[in-house]
Amino acid sequence: ETPWGKTHVRVCRTLPCALRGSYGTCKILEDKLGVKEGHVREDGEYSIEFMECLADCGEGPVVMVGEETYENIEGKNADKFAKLLVEKELNSSKEYRSYESEPGTFKDRQIMYKDPHQLIEGMMIAAYAIQAKQSFIYIRAEFFEGARILERAIKEAKKKNLCGDNILGSSFSCDLVVHRGAGAYICGEETGLIESLEGKRPNPRIKPPYFPAVLGLYQCPTIVNNVETLCNVKHILEIGGDEFAKIGKPNNTGTRIWCVSGHVKKPGYYEFECGKYVRIGWNYNNGR
Repeated sequence: ETPWGKTHVRVCRTLPCALRGSYGTCKILEDKLGVKEGHVREDGEYSIEFMECLADCGEGPVVMVGEETYENIEGKNADKFAKLLVEKELNSSKEYRSYESEPGTFKDRQIMYKDPHQLIEGMMIAAYAIQAKQSFIYIRAEFFEGARILERAIKEAKKKNLCGDNILGSSFSCDLVVHRGAGAYICGEETGLIESLEGKRPNPRIKPPYFPAVLGLYQCPTIVNNVETLCNVKHILEIGGDEFAKIGKPNNTGTRIWCVSGHVKKPGYYEFECGKYVRIGWNYNNGR
């Protein structure tokens, strides 16, 4: 890999940032810092990398210096940003600093906490369908209790020969590992998750050629799905595809879990058939 400069600058080139002018931002930074993208300045002080998605979806274009992200770096802002960077005053400037997170999403966590074996069963069925020998559950680092619950459930499943070697006496084997990530928001994107699983910084891969089903984890074919999707597998097999398809509406079948949180009387997670209209009344004074 290319050894980067003492100050490494990454510029996001994914579509939203590109439409906001990230190509121009990269050119301004090249001119001001005296180094071309993909290279290191002769004195080793600066380097620039034009890369896919910096996982800070605020107001683009987004630029990352070291591990700090900055948004709206275009035009005059880009000129000012480059000047602050050259004068070593960027860290004292707060106007570009940004952070991204996604509150109010907790459905998959509740499934893992309350019924982890539903997930394990769905994963083993899916693994058998594609003849996968290794499976991973990628979980946020903050979910200490969730990781313990899953580890315990996997041990219980292995005792009953429901995962691991020669499942239910068959010739099929599939190991299951719980991997705790570092809490990066971008790991919700499948190729970013795969990079993290390989022990790298979770930069999304460019597609093509890195479609996970062709070149995934360790460059092997890989299928990535979320908890709720995999938990549906056992129910589809149990009642049959035709019966399952009767739930919801044509071309939009099954159920979805909705998270309700905030200043409401009945926070929680609710399961509804797909295609159903749900009226939610909101009254700030009464908390409904």
